Amino acid sequence: MATATAPTAFEYLGVPLNQDDDVFPVAQGMAYRATVSVSRDYAKLAIADALRARGWSDVSLWEPSEALPADWPKEDLRSGLEANHRWVRGQATRSGPSDALERVSSVHAIITLHLAIYRIAQLWKRVPAPDQGLIIGPGPGAHGLDADIPPAIAGAVLEAWTNETDPGKLRALGATMRQAGLGVAANVLDQRALVLEAGGMPTAQSVARTGERAGGAMLFASILATLAALLRR
Repeated sequence: MATATAPTAFEYLGVPLNQDDDVFPVAQGMAYRATVSVSRDYAKLAIADALRARGWSDVSLWEPSEALPADWPKEDLRSGLEANHRWVRGQATRSGPSDALERVSSVHAIITLHLAIYRIAQLWKRVPAPDQGLIIGPGPGAHGLDADIPPAIAGAVLEAWTNETDPGKLRALGATMRQAGLGVAANVLDQRALVLEAGGMPTAQSVARTGERAGGAMLFASILATLAALLRR
């Protein structure tokens, strides 16, 4: 079947970080940029190797003296540097499973100990530029989903991603996608659930439809029924 081609023009939107946030979600297949306060005891090569060993690919790092990409997002460095640290900018794609990334390097035992290795000051996620339409994933198919995803299922995933505010329902739909072999769609829904669980803002569309949520359960049931019927074909 013919599939849509994913847009090539992207921009980076900031992921909200509050001062009391310890972790924030990262989704498999998504690309991120970050500005990080990193100890001078760790060279750029060692940092890149550590990232690759922890489920990141396409890693690029820039020291303070190196020129950044022309489209690097506007930074806010008012948080300052820790002693014996420097700013390192990085870009990478999450190739490992979706996870929660720690803002500050830590060791978790009986108590949590913060290590003086790194602190993420700012984080951005790659998203389609405004004139590229609504693309919610990194895949080559409709809406940036899997290459072979049926249009009706792609539409149902988009509907749930846009309007559903219950993380449990999003995870249930993601599990259905994964069982059907649609891994990109599953990861997109899992990421949305993680964002909501972390206190992230709902999409503008879901905010606009807050007054219409009375039929939400029926809508979700209808989506699942449609998916079941399509996947049985």
